[in-house]
Amino acid sequence: MKAIHKGRERRQRLASMARYAAGLGLTLGLLSPFAASAQSYPSKPIKMISPYTAGGLSDTVARGFAEKLSEVLGVAVVVENRPGAGTTVATKSVMASAPDGYTIYCGTTSLVINPALQDNAGYDWKTAVAPVSLMMTTPFVLHTNLSMPVKSARELTDLIKANPGKYSYGSSGNGAVNHMAGELWKSKAGLQMTHVPYKGGMPAATDMIGGNIHMMFSAVLEAKPMIDAGKTKAIAVSSAKRIDVMPQLPTLAESLGMPSLVAEFWMGLYVPPATPQPVIEKLAASIQKIAADPAFRERFAKQGVTVRSSSTQELKDFMEQEARQWTDIIRANNIKS
Repeated sequence: MKAIHKGRERRQRLASMARYAAGLGLTLGLLSPFAASAQSYPSKPIKMISPYTAGGLSDTVARGFAEKLSEVLGVAVVVENRPGAGTTVATKSVMASAPDGYTIYCGTTSLVINPALQDNAGYDWKTAVAPVSLMMTTPFVLHTNLSMPVKSARELTDLIKANPGKYSYGSSGNGAVNHMAGELWKSKAGLQMTHVPYKGGMPAATDMIGGNIHMMFSAVLEAKPMIDAGKTKAIAVSSAKRIDVMPQLPTLAESLGMPSLVAEFWMGLYVPPATPQPVIEKLAASIQKIAADPAFRERFAKQGVTVRSSSTQELKDFMEQEARQWTDIIRANNIKS
């Protein structure tokens, strides 16, 4: 009887061990694809989503990073343009992508602006995508048509204040970042101006040169050729510090004594939610390596772009600040796209 009892106990222990081993194997089987993929990442081409059409400044910077990422990671990084709905189309496509690191996203300022601007944006920027690293920032140049009787931001601000509602400024579209820059200036300085949205920055600039609107904020790459050709008048730059490509141009902040009057377009690298942390860390380290390359930095500095990198947490904190500033401006002025 004792032998039978011991045999039964032994069989029960073996069965229990078998169940445990099976359960452990199942758990490891579920986890191993993520762990293995993170360890071997990347092992195939990576798709980089750009939320704008090909040829623009942000797309050019994205392609520059894609080229360098390919060198650093040892696999092809292919840029895919998905414009539409103020970058919302691209953002949603990334949200729906597999969280394996093979879809990466060049998200911009619009990522945090759109949820406040669009009633049907359909995402919360805090959870829509996972931040990796900041990639670049670039300011805007405030310039006017040649008929404006001013030479500085102080003179221009005083002129607008003395003539409420008389002057207009253009932008590349309702809710575009250069529109937001104008609204920030209006809000901080207490100005009354008319905003005129266009479908793109160049149509607005053409109308400004022709005298149909008085001023606008333009990307450095777009504004500098017009200013150098004597077609428009440079007033100020919207960054916190002067820029190397136009060192003689003061900032709005310094001209008006308003340190918080800073508006820049920025781009960061993002991945779908739930992407493994080791993959995020590898991508972040790659961006840091690229951003530290003097030749790469100089390549874009000539276009008024500051190549950047950051930790994931630093990018999160930066996005919080940007979202707070632009959401406040949008709500205070009841702006909708």
